[in-house]
Amino acid sequence: MHDTPAGVIKEIAIMRMLSGNPHVVQLFNVFEDDSYFHLVMELCAGGELFDQIISKGHFSERDAAVSMRALLDFISYAHSKHIVHRYVACSTAVTSSTQMACPVSCRSASGRCCPYVWQSN
Repeated sequence: MHDTPAGVIKEIAIMRMLSGNPHVVQLFNVFEDDSYFHLVMELCAGGELFDQIISKGHFSERDAAVSMRALLDFISYAHSKHIVHRYVACSTAVTSSTQMACPVSCRSASGRCCPYVWQSN
C-alpha cells in the first residue's frame, strides 16, 4: 500500500480522517518533492510501548489497563469512521513520554502511516 504515490496519498487521507483523536499520532502537515512525501507528525518521545514494557521488566495491572483502554478507544474511534487498523500490537503503539501510565497512540511498525483499510459505505 505504501509502494505507490497513490497508496501514500490514500494513507494520508485516512490519517486526516482520524485526526483529533488523542490516541492517533497526529499528522500536522505534508510536503511533497520530486521523490518523497515528507510528513510532519506528532513527537512521541516515549517510543514504542513494547520497548517500555521490556525496559521496565514488568507491566502492572494499572499500566496494562491504561494502555488497553487507549488502544480500545482508538479502535472504537477508527471503526466509527469505517476504518480498520490491520495490525494493532505493542510494537505499533507509541507513547508520549517515558512514564508507563501515559497516553498511547497508534502507528505502524515501519514508522510510516498506519496500515488502515478504509471501507466506504
